[in-house]
Amino acid sequence: MLNVVAVGDNVAISAIEVEEVEACPTVWMYTDSTGCDYAALQPFFPLQNYGGTGTFLSKYLPTGVAISNQGDGGINATDSAHWNMANANIGKGDFVYVQYGHNHKDDGPLGYLKAIPKYYEKAHSVGATTIYVGPIDRHNTDQFDAETNTWKSTLNGFSKAAQYYTEVLITGGKTEADNFVAKATSDGLDAGYAYADTVITKGITANGAKDVVFIDLNQPWLDWMKAAGAKVKEIRGSEVYEKNAVDYYFRGVRGGGIDGTHLMMPVLIMVHTYLCKRH
Repeated sequence: MLNVVAVGDNVAISAIEVEEVEACPTVWMYTDSTGCDYAALQPFFPLQNYGGTGTFLSKYLPTGVAISNQGDGGINATDSAHWNMANANIGKGDFVYVQYGHNHKDDGPLGYLKAIPKYYEKAHSVGATTIYVGPIDRHNTDQFDAETNTWKSTLNGFSKAAQYYTEVLITGGKTEADNFVAKATSDGLDAGYAYADTVITKGITANGAKDVVFIDLNQPWLDWMKAAGAKVKEIRGSEVYEKNAVDYYFRGVRGGGIDGTHLMMPVLIMVHTYLCKRH
């Protein structure tokens, strides 16, 4: 379904033409509320409309690459409903983008680690590339250290799990990645990481995967908030760093509080630009 909205004074849509195009590479996004698309409220007010990291991703992709955002609020990597709706359409040359972590409240990084292999397995089987993405972080008061203007991560355990899984795939291949997950499951994450280190230190082997990458949004986002806070302190001429220096970038509702997780739509463009420079 395609929704088209004309906004303005006395505006109307005179015609719509649909042109069939040849199959093109597609980025299949599997993510939670921090990555999914959102409907915009009308009348449009940028400070109240928010979205996920996938909302403006097409702005940074080459012409001829499509996005199919299967993300939804409240889900995590164990999701099957959204996964099953579209995974049969993933094909050779496509990309499977996986960004979860926020909603693994009950099973934590270990539950996340046990859930993410299915994305690579499907992508690899059809000739697609998997992109594991460390989740963007929150910005709650208890994360902020006013003396150092630093933000404590609440989700870096998920970045660590995804990065380790990716690096074991790249160096040792799928069998070693399965062994890593099994070790973490039976003996705990620390034992799993110790096993993974023995695989990674051997370097890339003949079995190493060439169709998977890891991108971290977690620490770069915390660094961005630190930089923004420093700039606001400079502009305000403040003597101390202020937690609310970055409140402007998160969704706010008139008469309500500041969203501790979701970014406003205009900010997503700045975030993508910043992260593209980092990566």
